[in-house]
Parts: sequence; structure tokens; C-alpha cells
Amino acid sequence: MAAIPVNLTITKGTDFNADFNLKDVNGNFIDLTGYTVSAFMARNYTTSNVISLNAQGDLNASEGLIRISMPDHGGALTTTTTSLKVGRYVYNIFIENTSTEVKEKVIEGIIEVEPSVLS
Repeated sequence: MAAIPVNLTITKGTDFNADFNLKDVNGNFIDLTGYTVSAFMARNYTTSNVISLNAQGDLNASEGLIRISMPDHGGALTTTTTSLKVGRYVYNIFIENTSTEVKEKVIEGIIEVEPSVLS
């Protein structure tokens, strides 16, 4: 499966969530039961400074639902939308079959972090 390009926007200082439903070439949902999901963003593809995104594939696995997220502050991640620098980032979402250990990049694109006025 070739990675699908999807561009996203994160507003600095707000909670970020994006949901995706993966489908096969015939338009059927890909069952993600038995898969792990991971997602990362960075300023460019050559940097070693990679930021992890919360990635979930168990919300509705039978319908291929993946959610990536980042809180505005606190939370499980050390990086928050409040701490991001404004600008352009690249990101990738991967799924890995836990029984075969085959890992695929399924979604890729650009994340634009835009500023906001915070109170």
C-alpha cells in the first residue's frame, strides 16, 4: 500500500486530533485488529529531532480508524501544541502487524503549525 498524502493544520495552544479510516483498493475498510499504530512529525525528513504524536488504532479497528492527537498542555507526551514552534513540519503514520512484524507507512504529509492568541 502506498502512503496517502494528507496535509494537516495544528493551531498552537489548542488540542489537536485527526481521524483517518483506512481502506483497501476496493474501498473496504482495513481491519486493524492485531496492528499497532505510530506517528511522528519533524521539521524535515533529515533531522534527528523527531516528535511523537499520540497514535491510536484500537478505537474502531474493524473500520480501520486511526486517530492522531497532541494535547495543548500536559498529557502523556512531552511535546504539546503549546510548545511547538510555528512553521511547517512533515509527518508519517505507520501501521505494524504484530504477528508478521510487517511495518507500512500508510499516511504522510505536511503539518502546518499556526500561531494563535492565547489568554
